[in-house]
Amino acid sequence: MRIMNLSLRQNLAYQKLPYEGSSAEAAYRTLIAFLDQAPIGSERILLLSSEMDVLFLGTTDPLDEGTLEKIAKAEKLDPVYGDHILESGRYHFVQLPLPSSIKELPMEELVLNEGDLLYLRILKEGSLAPVAQLWVKRKAV
Repeated sequence: MRIMNLSLRQNLAYQKLPYEGSSAEAAYRTLIAFLDQAPIGSERILLLSSEMDVLFLGTTDPLDEGTLEKIAKAEKLDPVYGDHILESGRYHFVQLPLPSSIKELPMEELVLNEGDLLYLRILKEGSLAPVAQLWVKRKAV
């Protein structure tokens, strides 16, 4: 597994999914259940603290054609609104096959420090298996 640096140029917005639990594993299972019924191009996100506390569980719909065209042309996107905003900035990033459990995430390699945020993004990109991405936002020092 290779951890890369990623620069997100524009914010991403997510709507909150109904979730009442507190464990990261239960939130992950909820996320997968919602993904099963989602259309291709959908995305789900689980935001965790460095201590693996659940901070947010959300979703976003597939991008429309106009937005996809703007992305292809590297044009500025319209402002986004939602219950949670993944802000533009620098992240550590890794993409991996969808794990069957949150316990299978490569936490040792991520080296989370107190105050870091872990975003688990799951993308339903097509008829292939969903893809998991881990984004780490380091706490500013």
